[in-house]
Amino acid sequence: MAFLMALLLIIYFMDINQSLFLRLNHAAQFMPITWWGYITYLGDGMAVGCLLAVVFRKNPKIALVGIIAVLTSGIIVQVLKSYFSIPRPAGIFNLDEFYLFGYILKSRGFPSGHSSTAFSLLGTFFYFCVNNKQGWLFFSAALLIAFSRVAIGV
Repeated sequence: MAFLMALLLIIYFMDINQSLFLRLNHAAQFMPITWWGYITYLGDGMAVGCLLAVVFRKNPKIALVGIIAVLTSGIIVQVLKSYFSIPRPAGIFNLDEFYLFGYILKSRGFPSGHSSTAFSLLGTFFYFCVNNKQGWLFFSAALLIAFSRVAIGV
C-alpha cells in the first residue's frame, strides 16, 4: 500500500499523469477495445450486485462483508470525486488523441468508482481466501478491471 501511495505521489508531483494515461491507453489497444469494455463492466455496481447475490446463496457472511465494503468505498469515492473534481480524459484531451469506448464523460474522473468497487469486492474475497494462489487471482482481476478504465479512456 505504501508503494502505491508513493507511486501516486510521484506521478502527481512529476506531472506525468496525462502522458502516462496516453501511453497506457494506446498500449492497451493490443486487445480490442470492446473486450476492455466488457472487463470494465465487471466493476459496475449492477454486475457486482449480481455476483454478490450468487455468493450470498453459498456464503452469506462473505457476501455481507462484500456489500459493506462496496457500499463504504462507494460513499468515500463519491465524496472524493466531489472534493477533487478532476476531469476525465475527454475533458482534457481532444477525442482524436486517445481511444474512447462508450459515452463521452468529461467530469468527476478521480477516484474511479469501478476500480474502487472491484478492489473492495475482490479484496473481500482475497481476505476470506484460504488459498494464496486464488487470492492473487482476485487481486489480479481487480487490477485488470482498474486498468480497463484507462484502456477505454474514461
